Amino acid sequence: MFCKLIVCANQWIKESDWKDLALVKLCLCALGVILGLTALRKNRKFALAVSVVVFIATWLPVMKKFAAVAAETFGKPSFADCPFCRKVSALLSRKPAGGEDEDPDWEDPSADDFCCDIDLA
Repeated sequence: MFCKLIVCANQWIKESDWKDLALVKLCLCALGVILGLTALRKNRKFALAVSVVVFIATWLPVMKKFAAVAAETFGKPSFADCPFCRKVSALLSRKPAGGEDEDPDWEDPSADDFCCDIDLA
């Protein structure tokens, strides 16, 4: 039964977007507030301490994974996927015509020099 529940949860995550996950987080936050308000006054410091530990223990792995995804997404320009960048590169990579008008400081731009990543926005 538990394994089927995990499989079901994994499938739900695959089919969800960021808005669904935000709703789950808001729901869990509201549940935490409700539980915090119902705790006895003498137990509130203990509940706060447990909540801080749980928050840090869950937040750090989530941010580590997000940072890895962000580094992968923004660290490597997807030049081949961007039609604007392909056109600009094609225009910039044209060498000046030979002869005396040729610019001695002209360098062939590479694809890594720019990329707008408009397809990721």
